[in-house]
Amino acid sequence: MKYVVCWLVAGWMLCGAVAAAESAEPIPIIFDTDIDTDCDDVGAVACLHAMADRDEVEILATTVSSNFAYSAPCLDALNRFYGRPNLPLGVPKREGASVNRGSRYAQQIAKLYPSRFATNADAPSAVTVLRRALAKARDHSVRLVTVGYLTNIADLLRSPGDQISPLTGQELAAQKVDRFVVMGGRYPEHLDPGKFGNFKPDPDSIVYVAEHWPGAIYFSGQGEKIGTGKRRGELPADHPLRVAYDLFLGEKPTRSSWDQVALLFAVRPDADYWTVREQGGNQIFANGTNRWVDQDPGDHRMFEYGETQRERVASIIEGLMMAGATDDKPKESPGLKLNTGSVHPQRPNIVFLLADDLGYGDLACYGRTDIKTPQLDQLARDGVRFTAHYANGAECTPTRTAFLTGRYQQRVGGLECAIGTGNVGRYDDAIRLAERSDLGLPAETQTIAKLLQQSGYATAITGKWHLGYEPKFAPHLQGFDHAFYCIGGGMDYFYYLDNLAGYNLFENGNPVHRDGYFTDLLTDEAIAFVKRQTQQQPFFLYVPYTCPHSPYQGPGDDLGDPLPLDSDRWSQSNADPGVYVAMIEHMDRRIGDLLTALQQQQLADNTLVIFASDNGGTRSARNAPYSGYKGSTYEGGIRVPAIMRMPGVIPAGTESSQPCITFDFTQSIARLAGVSAAAEKPFEGIDLVEHVASGREEVSRKLYWRKPRGETIWKGMRDGDLKLVAERKGDTEKWLLFDLANDPAEQRDLKGSWVQDFQRLRASYQQWETEVRRGRRGSE
Repeated sequence: MKYVVCWLVAGWMLCGAVAAAESAEPIPIIFDTDIDTDCDDVGAVACLHAMADRDEVEILATTVSSNFAYSAPCLDALNRFYGRPNLPLGVPKREGASVNRGSRYAQQIAKLYPSRFATNADAPSAVTVLRRALAKARDHSVRLVTVGYLTNIADLLRSPGDQISPLTGQELAAQKVDRFVVMGGRYPEHLDPGKFGNFKPDPDSIVYVAEHWPGAIYFSGQGEKIGTGKRRGELPADHPLRVAYDLFLGEKPTRSSWDQVALLFAVRPDADYWTVREQGGNQIFANGTNRWVDQDPGDHRMFEYGETQRERVASIIEGLMMAGATDDKPKESPGLKLNTGSVHPQRPNIVFLLADDLGYGDLACYGRTDIKTPQLDQLARDGVRFTAHYANGAECTPTRTAFLTGRYQQRVGGLECAIGTGNVGRYDDAIRLAERSDLGLPAETQTIAKLLQQSGYATAITGKWHLGYEPKFAPHLQGFDHAFYCIGGGMDYFYYLDNLAGYNLFENGNPVHRDGYFTDLLTDEAIAFVKRQTQQQPFFLYVPYTCPHSPYQGPGDDLGDPLPLDSDRWSQSNADPGVYVAMIEHMDRRIGDLLTALQQQQLADNTLVIFASDNGGTRSARNAPYSGYKGSTYEGGIRVPAIMRMPGVIPAGTESSQPCITFDFTQSIARLAGVSAAAEKPFEGIDLVEHVASGREEVSRKLYWRKPRGETIWKGMRDGDLKLVAERKGDTEKWLLFDLANDPAEQRDLKGSWVQDFQRLRASYQQWETEVRRGRRGSE
């Protein structure tokens, strides 16, 4: 076994050398870190960006070797802060890569600053990021620097050839890497037996890298006596560099600079303060302990700085850290302090339009020829139209819960099924909650509206609520500054009574009187809200229409009296086709009026507009080319139209086949607004805006559905192109397996011939079902 590798100690160049470096071609750098526990990672990131600002380096990619949930969001937030929001960033994805020490500063920076990722789970594979960056680079040009746990580097070396490059990871490293620098050893030997050091968390990886790296490895353990961070007091309290150092150091003035030393040696190896040992190597044991062996032959090298140069090196490091912090250059995402009401005017406005029971094929831009929807068609032309978007639920209450919480609705309890008219629970948990007047979305629940409100957004809902009849569940208690809404599932569009004669029109928790067609009322409220906004404060406007939910009434169908409770217009499967068309076309016109108001207020260019439906269409709708209807987990019950527009970010005329789901919008909104979910309640979606804007390829996902009502439970799962559907009635359960790529209408059950796939999906579904319903409200 070959354990001998080289040891470096990094430092900084003289001013004359810096000037020479700035005139040379930038050095391509791939930077791997852990962003876990110690703050010198953040100091190194600041130095990295400072050198990139001076054209000394070109940052090809960044990767995180820790599985701490906030490491990737923190590093991405730092990259964005320093003006490079689109740097490729990856994390370990293999099973068993579970290094996680935890970091207060990483979580805090992820909360304070926008990131593409809510947690590490949202970031792509580090191996993919590393392979792609190396494949694009010139031969023997890349400086690869790791101040992390070596997990990603080991995984790279193990990787086979693929569509990115036919070369293995080891072959790519040999062909593309000019110098490989590793921070992690602790020298002299008596310092190393302790638990610290980057080799200890994942010793298998460092041993593997030591054996298989195709060339010299420059190891560093120096930096302990180089204290930096003393100038952090010159920065604002919420500056990320200061946040990291303050939280890690407390009252201590400085922190050792291991990571900065390693990084800067990789960039500036020829500084005059280095001395070189060309004999020896690093012996690494199975537990990560290491020692330098002088007599070991080889071409490895140890770089050291003289004791007389220590203060000089520290001064150069501190200067670069502060240059990266204070240079007068545009920053992608200036600081955002949560829970203080502070405002950042560059954060985008959000408008989320949600139709009710609109079928997948009910818009002209989704194939309907007898309905004219020019406003929504134009919205699709100006942005992205999704062809594989799903509602979180097969009915309205579940989907609305998932959107507001950013999580599977099953986690809340009692809201897996639409709340029945008059506050009726329709399955066991909901029945128990209704009996104790507790059926609804608890006001203490984390919602995207609350997070936005707390971060300085003006917030409003105008439209359908359907998340609890009790006053304690009202939307103005859930993060909305202003709430004008239909409290239940559906009501007379002119007289606001439901089919039990209950009054449904409310404002901020109180019933209110209005005259007019509800589609008009809620749109006019939304327009009034927009006209009150300015460019100095971002806003979040949630506009959930009741259209085209029953009763089926067009804008000209006021009969002068409330609709009879036994009218056929209440029947969801029996709409008059002409009325159904009139309802949708009028909603489209009014959405156009709202979009015009955004333009008139000069707010449209900084506004993300989202349109979707809360579930599939009823039998009155057009769900083609899919089978099934609202209430079922067949495609027609859950696949819905979805459109997003964000000028300058989402390319116009885009079509995406990425499988996605309602709570992906929540994650997208959170990332754009710079807010994060609590660690114990992370958002479960992906960022669709970033996905579309970056032109990413389609990502395979596992999506799940569960909808109980009475003694029937509908279940569903999508995994890649495979779709699992189940209907349970009492003790009888029928499972089906479909291949959506070849059978989008779900006509051919494959469970008998694709047995292993069926068993795998069903096991995954059952595991998910158990996990999300554990400890639910209303359970006995």
